[in-house]
Amino acid sequence: MFKYIKWPVFIFIFFAGIGIITINLASYAYNAPQPVLKEYFDKLATEFTLKKITHNNRSLRYLESGLKNNKAPLLVFIHGAPGSIDQFKTFHADYDLKNSFKIISVDRLGYGESDRGRAEININVQAEVISKVLKQYDPVQTLIIAHDYGCNISALIAAKDSTITDGIIMYAPSINPTSKHTKWYHHIINNGLFRTILPDHINVSTVERINQEKSLSDIKYEWQKINCPILFLSEKSETKTKDNIEINFAKNHIPEHILHIKHRAGIGHLHIWKNKALLKNIILEFLADQVSPE
Repeated sequence: MFKYIKWPVFIFIFFAGIGIITINLASYAYNAPQPVLKEYFDKLATEFTLKKITHNNRSLRYLESGLKNNKAPLLVFIHGAPGSIDQFKTFHADYDLKNSFKIISVDRLGYGESDRGRAEININVQAEVISKVLKQYDPVQTLIIAHDYGCNISALIAAKDSTITDGIIMYAPSINPTSKHTKWYHHIINNGLFRTILPDHINVSTVERINQEKSLSDIKYEWQKINCPILFLSEKSETKTKDNIEINFAKNHIPEHILHIKHRAGIGHLHIWKNKALLKNIILEFLADQVSPE
C-alpha cells in the first residue's frame, strides 16, 4: 500500500514546500526592513521618519513623510490583512503628494514592526492606537485611505471622534460580518506546525480572518455614527457576489448622504499593489470635489 501513497505524499510535500518558500520570499517584498526602506527613499530623494507610539501595552510603528508643518493637510494610509507601511511607500515618495501633504502610513498591530506576530482582533484597540497617532497633528484637512480590513478601523476612528478625519476612501473594503471571511485552509494553517514555518504577518492575518465575523459584528452599529464623506471603491464589474455583499452592507449601515460608491476597473483586492497611479488620482479627485454623493 505504501508504494501507492509514497509519490502523492512526496508531491504534496514538494509543492507545499515550494508554496511556503514563495510566501516567505513574497513576504520580504512587502515587509521590507528599515535599511531597505531607507535605500528606497534615498534613491528618490525623499525624507522620511519612522516613529513608534505605545498604547495600553501595545506598540505601533508609523512612517511620516512630506510637509513638515503639523497643520499641513494630512493623508493617512491603513493597510489590510496582511500588509505593512511598505505597501504605501510609493505614495510617500510621490513628488506631487509629498510636496502637498504630510503623509502617514501605519503598521497595524501585529504587522511590520508593530508587535509583529501578536494579533489584535479587537478593532476598538486598533482604532484607538491609530487615533492616538493622529491626535498629535493639527492639520487643516485629514483624509484616511484604507484597504480591505483596514476600512473597518478607519470607520471606527471616524465614528468615535468626528474631529479626526474629514473623509475616508475605502479601497476594496471587507466590512460585512456575514461575508465568508474564513476559508477552509485558514483553520489548517492556524496550527502549531504551519504557524512555525509561515511568516508572522500570514499568521496574524489568519487569526484576524478566523475572528473577523465577530470582530465586524461588534462594530456594525458604529457605522451610522460617521458624518464625514466616504468613498467606497469597488471593482467595475457589479456582478461579483462579494462586491455586492459589501456594497449592500455599506448601503444599509452608512448614512446615505455621506456614502459615495464608485465602480472603477482595476479596483480588485490585490490591485492596490499594482495600480497606484489610479489611487493617487482618486485621492486628488476626492480632495478637489469632496465627493458629492450621488
